Amino acid sequence: MISAQDFKSFDFTHVMYQRGDKIGKALAMISLLPQSLVLMTLTALIVGSGLTQRVAARVCVVLVVCEFVNKVLKNTIQELRPLHPAIPYGDRDYGMPSSHAQYSAAYAVLFVHYAFWEANHLRRRAKEVFSIIATVLALLVCYSRVHTLYHTELQVVAGAFVGLIIGVLAVVVPMFDAAAALVVRLTNRALKCMCVL
Repeated sequence: MISAQDFKSFDFTHVMYQRGDKIGKALAMISLLPQSLVLMTLTALIVGSGLTQRVAARVCVVLVVCEFVNKVLKNTIQELRPLHPAIPYGDRDYGMPSSHAQYSAAYAVLFVHYAFWEANHLRRRAKEVFSIIATVLALLVCYSRVHTLYHTELQVVAGAFVGLIIGVLAVVVPMFDAAAALVVRLTNRALKCMCVL
């Protein structure tokens, strides 16, 4: 016989907020922004070309680096998430650093870099607006993780700091460009193979 203990939540989209908390509900939706960005990035990688595909490939590389660094840090630090009234104590996992904060900060750095140094077709005002929106959304994702009780303030600050470092490294270290170029070549090769089928 199957029981409730035989099931585990799929953490990719599982976000809770307190009933009646309209701000919490909005923040819970905002906290899903990193997952939405992953889907948009993969779409741009597959259907884009030129600059769009190169930027998407760089974001994919950063995403993989963020995921790897986050797993290593969480398993090294081993700091549990804060107690959450809706999550049984035994189901808590590590929360230091916050992966949502980390991804959001890295994305914001990449978007600001893209707007000011790669998107030559954008006007200055559009670049500023684009950068402000990316930064505000990253801050909202960070705040959402504390408001919905998934992380402590320190876990979110640590995640954002790590994300900022990875984002900056992604725009200054040539290895990220080389890895992104490899992603573009492999993606295009895979798409050509799929078209042959």
